[in-house]
Amino acid sequence: MSINVILTSDKTEFTNYFPTGITLPARSNMALTKLSTTIPMFSQSILRVPNIKVADRGDTALVVTIDGIESSITWTNLFDAHMLYPGLLNIEPNLIATNYFSGFYNYFVNNNLTIKNAAGVSGNKPPLVWVISKAIDTAFEFYNCRMILNNSEHSISIPEAQTLNGVGGAAFNNSRIRCFTPNEYGMNVSYNCSRTLETTPTVSTFDAADVLNWTPGAGSLDSAATGVNVAYNNSSFIDLNGGYMRVTPGVAVGSSGKTAWGFSLEGNGFSVDDNYYPKVYTTIDLVTPIIDIGIQFEEITVGADSIHLYKIIDGQEQYVHYNGGSHSVQNYSIYKPYDAVSRFTNQTDEFVILCRRGNIIGNSYEYIFDVLMGTGADISSYKIIYTSTKTLNQSAIQMVPVFLSTGEIGHSFQDINYVLQGIDTQLQADSIFNEDNGFIDTFRMSPGILPPFDPAIPTLQKNIRDFWAGIGLEFYNENYTLSSEVPYKISFDGTPLNKTILWNPSTKIRENSTQTIVNDTNNIEKVSSKNYQWFGKTKLSDFFIYFDLFNSWTVKETSYNINIPEYLDIHVLNHTISNFSGSYSGANFAIQSSGEDKIVAIVPVIHNGDESQDIKINYESFNPYYRPLSNPEAFNTNQFIIEVSYKDFYTNQRKTIDTIIGTLKMELNITKSVKQNIPKITQQNDLVPVI
Repeated sequence: MSINVILTSDKTEFTNYFPTGITLPARSNMALTKLSTTIPMFSQSILRVPNIKVADRGDTALVVTIDGIESSITWTNLFDAHMLYPGLLNIEPNLIATNYFSGFYNYFVNNNLTIKNAAGVSGNKPPLVWVISKAIDTAFEFYNCRMILNNSEHSISIPEAQTLNGVGGAAFNNSRIRCFTPNEYGMNVSYNCSRTLETTPTVSTFDAADVLNWTPGAGSLDSAATGVNVAYNNSSFIDLNGGYMRVTPGVAVGSSGKTAWGFSLEGNGFSVDDNYYPKVYTTIDLVTPIIDIGIQFEEITVGADSIHLYKIIDGQEQYVHYNGGSHSVQNYSIYKPYDAVSRFTNQTDEFVILCRRGNIIGNSYEYIFDVLMGTGADISSYKIIYTSTKTLNQSAIQMVPVFLSTGEIGHSFQDINYVLQGIDTQLQADSIFNEDNGFIDTFRMSPGILPPFDPAIPTLQKNIRDFWAGIGLEFYNENYTLSSEVPYKISFDGTPLNKTILWNPSTKIRENSTQTIVNDTNNIEKVSSKNYQWFGKTKLSDFFIYFDLFNSWTVKETSYNINIPEYLDIHVLNHTISNFSGSYSGANFAIQSSGEDKIVAIVPVIHNGDESQDIKINYESFNPYYRPLSNPEAFNTNQFIIEVSYKDFYTNQRKTIDTIIGTLKMELNITKSVKQNIPKITQQNDLVPVI
């Protein structure tokens, strides 16, 4: 015969009362036959920023190359990018570089903590890969860099709308956590010359030697009546990546004349005299074939009306005529359309020719020319009226503007201005001459040189190494030298306009890597990276705390578990034996005090690694192991005091579980032990059991 007892609770320490008492026989044995519950386990990994002194913050942290353009990302650049994260100042308003490089500032490698108050003011700590991407995005003039973060979401029963106290004790009472584990990091760079368009244009000026017949001014040309007016703007170095020239054309009214403007793509030399030279031409048609991309403006008279039209110049063609004894060469501009039919408002409408990068085909570089028309300073509002693609053999060309008109007074080009060539375009042009071909058509990310050993910060080298390794960038060997494998990340796929680098997160947390932080009072050692875990807790205030000294949010290190327990201990606790079901009648029944706490079972805890999760425990024993209660007499009771706990082997302490998800259900089986034959057991046996 046995007694089955089913217990249910919403916590792991509880007293279960029975409506009627039960009688436990003398020398009872108890076994746990079933148990089911769910216990939350929260995991938070951190990565600390190295302790970089003020004098060293301008050192290179990363070297990034995009299609031949190399840029150095300093530690200060990383901090500046960090501060640009949306909403950061809502939760860390007093953060400064001193805090960031203190050695205590940390990034959350996993999970997304949103710190939010009732008014809706909220913020998050940025992922480190976002900060790196933003620093790259800021460093390049015409490439955007965006973070790629592929995550595995985890369902864990942590309540919403919790309270965290931030700076000055301010209550963020609508905070929440979303749990995830990063599966893959990456960055995508895409060509975007829109920032070049925002550059303040430079007013064109003309050297006297570059002008024939025109009267030049600051950003203007006015025609003369003598022959064909020719001018070259040799001094204008227009950016090939989003750079442009803008003009307001004017055709002399009543003249039926013509003007033309555009770019010649052959380029100039470097000497003062290595420029385009204005020659004398008898007709404008003989000189327009110099223009590779441009516009011809015309006037026609219809009755009493002067109508102004334009057509696009898109290259030139050449014809060689041979009559058997001699030959002649004729060059003609290619017009789109062949005849001028598109109207414009004379001396009002503005025209823009914009240049941007295309693809690389073999050893040839594509450049796309957009012809725009509009008014006002903001060319983003202009309308594109024509686009042409030109293929060149070199990215170091200089577009030379050409200005032409027939020989009448009254033709003009006003408001001539252009976007000056930027540093990145020059670097791109120079890269082809580099020994390694400048990593053209690649996206490459490599580390900076580790600083020399500093006795004031003896672990700085190690912590810089571990900082990058913490997000999977294993740039350095254990001896702080560049990796003997490939000490950089590089992508050859895609096009020069769009490339992506992908890599795996770190497979290890270097918890033995420490850095010594020197302050006014003492030296404090902190690990560079670490994974913190909490078992049976769901309060955000148990996980996170605002660190006033360093003006930042960090993990709460006073309550975490060094290791998640592998087993749960099921205790039946002592309690005064009281019979509430009837009156006491046995004079020989003397059990009226507490006995000994009993562990009736050990239940394994099976979980999925270190990621945050709800650990579901469903235990059933098919061969129950009975443990003696050591009661010499039968007794009545209507309650059991139960504790589900675990032993922390690091501290040798018994620890309780604060929170479970849902309910805890368990089944106990109680039997009466058979009276043992002591003589038989002890015969020829020196080991005598304790009964």
